[in-house]
Amino acid sequence: MKLLLVRHGESTWNAEGRYQGRKDPPLSARGALQAKALAERLSGSVDLRPNAIASSPLARARRTAETVAEKLACGVTIDERLIEISHGAWEGLLRTEIQRRWPDMMAAWRSAPDSVTFPGGESLADVQRRWQSALLKLRQGAQDDASEENAP
Repeated sequence: MKLLLVRHGESTWNAEGRYQGRKDPPLSARGALQAKALAERLSGSVDLRPNAIASSPLARARRTAETVAEKLACGVTIDERLIEISHGAWEGLLRTEIQRRWPDMMAAWRSAPDSVTFPGGESLADVQRRWQSALLKLRQGAQDDASEENAP
């Protein structure tokens, strides 16, 4: 199984410099164009063209995935475990606000992100556990599909 990880297109909060985490701002106009460009790129490449698409439940990720899926004529599986890291109290704040309120934590996030657990949020280790669980399920699904294709 080949795995291609793709980040969602730019959201309106990305454009503003806000931490979004699990908040769900929509794709910006630029983000929608990025999703279309990704769909074009993947549809034009035999090596990159996916057989299946899984997405976070967040609208910005779903819209990116659905734009690609429409172009490739395939479906999108929504998996809650693929949701973005919870930035907790940082969500919705500008980088400058975070820097002012949590300067030491911001410095740690920049230099040693694995050492940070967001106030009211998660750590990268939490995200890793969720994602590993999701990847195991995807791998199992790929193996099941391969078994069905090879059945007499």
